[in-house]
Amino acid sequence: MGLPLLFFAEQLQLHIYAGHLNIKIEAINVYTQMQEMPKTELILLSPQVGHYYRSISALFPNKVVEIPITDYATYQYANILQLINNRLNS
Repeated sequence: MGLPLLFFAEQLQLHIYAGHLNIKIEAINVYTQMQEMPKTELILLSPQVGHYYRSISALFPNKVVEIPITDYATYQYANILQLINNRLNS
């Protein structure tokens, strides 16, 4: 797993803490994700692995969300948190 993804996950987690939200972010690779049943409510896919959306969604229906490339590339954590909240509250 690359440092940019770890940095992104850490920064997103800091924004979650700042917003006093009860959400935990964990960065794992796609192969680990596909082999283990997640104990999570939501799986976020970075743009680099967005092409796995269909296969991961088939394994974990209604749990997969793709992070928009524009938000990922420009570190728009507020937009991503809104995406997370919308999905968790739908």
